[in-house]
Amino acid sequence: MLRSEEPSIRAYECRNSMKRSTALERRSLGHP
Repeated sequence: MLRSEEPSIRAYECRNSMKRSTALERRSLGHP
């Protein structure tokens, strides 16, 4: 892969991890 693509991929993974964490927090709190 190109080096220029690495930052965007890392940011994409970061966003996914954030979405997962927020989803887990909502579930633990009992929110839909």
